[in-house]
Formats: sequence, C-alpha cells, structure tokens
Amino acid sequence: MKHTKNKQDIEASINAEQVKILLNQSYLAAYLSLLIVVLLGFILWPVQADWKVLTWCATLIIIGLARLLIHAAYRRGSLIFRNIQVYGRAYLTVSILYFIGWGLGGVWVMPTTSPVHEVIIFFFLMGLAGSAIAVFSMSRNTQIIVIVILLCPATVKFLISGSIAFQGMAIGTIIFFLSALRSSTVLWQTMHQNLLLKHELAVANLNELTQFVDTANAPIFGIDAQGNVNEWNQQAEKITGFTKQEVMGRDLVDNFITDDYKLSVGEVLAKALQGDETANYEFPLFTQSGDRVDVLLNSTTRRDSSGQIVGVVGVGQDITELNKVRIEQAQIAKELTQFVDTANAPIFGI
Repeated sequence: MKHTKNKQDIEASINAEQVKILLNQSYLAAYLSLLIVVLLGFILWPVQADWKVLTWCATLIIIGLARLLIHAAYRRGSLIFRNIQVYGRAYLTVSILYFIGWGLGGVWVMPTTSPVHEVIIFFFLMGLAGSAIAVFSMSRNTQIIVIVILLCPATVKFLISGSIAFQGMAIGTIIFFLSALRSSTVLWQTMHQNLLLKHELAVANLNELTQFVDTANAPIFGIDAQGNVNEWNQQAEKITGFTKQEVMGRDLVDNFITDDYKLSVGEVLAKALQGDETANYEFPLFTQSGDRVDVLLNSTTRRDSSGQIVGVVGVGQDITELNKVRIEQAQIAKELTQFVDTANAPIFGI
C-alpha cells in the first residue's frame, strides 16, 4: 500500500478535519440558539400576533432539532452518512436553512408597532452573526453566507425605514460586516495554513515510517477493518515468495493461513480489531510454492487520528527452522525412548 499523498489527498484530509472541527465546536452553539428562540418567543408574545410567533418559533425549533440530530449521529459514529464530508454538507445545508429562518423570519416577525422589540430582535441577530465568525471559522465562505443571511434583511429594512436611528444602525451593521469579512479572512487563512503544515508534517513522518516498515529485518503484516491485507513488507515478501502487489486487498486468513490455523488466527485478529491485542501467537502462512512458513507474531491494533480502530498490524519472527529443529528433537527423543524400552538388555537410570 502506498502511503505517499499528493496535494489533492492532503487537501481532502484538511477538509475532513475542518468538518470535524466545525461539528465539534458548534455543538453547544446549536443548543444555545434554540434556547434563544424560546426566549425571544416569550419576549415577542405580548406585542406580536400569536400565530406569527408560534409559526416562527416552531420552524426554527424543527430545523434546529435537525441540526442536533446530525450532531448526535456524528458523535455516536453513526453510519447515516457515508463519510465525514457528507456529514459536513448535510450540516451546512441545514444550518443555512436555520439561519434563513432567523434572518428573513426575524424581519417577518418584527412588530412594526414596537421599535424597542425590533431593536431587541436585531440585537439577537447581531449576536448570532458574531458567534458565526467563531463557529464557522473553518469555512470562510460559510461565515460570509451566514452573516449576510442573518443581517442583510434587517439592514435593508432599517435603511428604507426612514428613521434616522434605524438607518444609523444599518450603517453600523455594514461597517461590522466589512470588519467581519476582513477578520474572517485572516482567521481562516491562519487556521488553514496551520492545518496544511500539520498534514504535510504527518505525511513526511508517514513516509519515513513506511520506509522503515518496508526495510525492517522482520516480517510485518497489516490488515484493514475487513481483514484484507494492507501492509506487507519486504521481509514478508522474502519468507512467503508473495510480492506486495500480489497480496494487497486480499483476505489474509482465507488466502494465506493454513487450514488448521484459520479459526484461531481469525479469532486473534477479530479480537485485535476490537482493541484486544495478543502477543506471541503462531501464525502459519502459505508460501507461493505451497510450503508452510511459521511466524511468531505480535499483533497491535491500528487506529486513525480520531482513535477509531482501522485495522491491525503485526510484527513477526520467522520460526520455521526453529520448529523443524524442535520436531527433529522430539522425534529423536521418541526414538531413543522406544529404543531404551525395547532394548534386549537391562538398562537402568538414576
């Protein structure tokens, strides 16, 4: 298996980590924003039509709960979506719908008879826009979209209101947006550069580790979570006769373990995939010529950067010759015992 990564692979890894950071750091904000909806509903209840307040609050709560369900699925490691990128796209889509409900819905639910309550709603919109800069720091485009969605409708409403006070608030909002645009750009560039350096360093270390594994003076084998070979170093090639290209992606137990050990080796690997590692177990392999080679193996669970088990790697020692010597010694001992027992002369031992 090749471990080298090109720029596209590194960018894909960075994007995946950005999604993870987004989901992790926005979890609390998703809960708090729903509490704000309820609070604002109580504030608006005396000055706005009941059906408007209920419709607006219910819409935001439903969409907000959808965000929390995506969060919960991600945190449980659920397979609702194929991969982390799909989680990210689903979460961003629902989030944008949620903030549309805040931006457009906030203007719709503003009571025109109470300027104070209009200002209160606008105050909450500004607060949400400010938090969006931090929550969506991993995605500059999302930051900008959310801020525009939250503030643009109310800003336009205030600009055309004819009220100097409201127009002043709208101008202040535009200034805030320009400032946020600049700060979000700097923040995103800094964080993206840090992630880029992190992954480039990880790739460099991985390449060094790969070279070490390939040239190690011991057979090293690896499987993925499905039991298929994903590591097979030069020493493993030497003792079995199979090249890495011939074994990669094939089921290790089904294709390369002798029949009398398939069950026991399969159980050991299954335990390792559950985090229960085993040391010094016999690992008999078929060679390309059909012979048997015995390996004493130590298995170690392999995990990804998030701690999830992704496979097993084993470092072994070729004990084929040692086993042959043991068998020969046992045979000699057996023959000697038989000779002593059947000898045509009295033989004593003390």
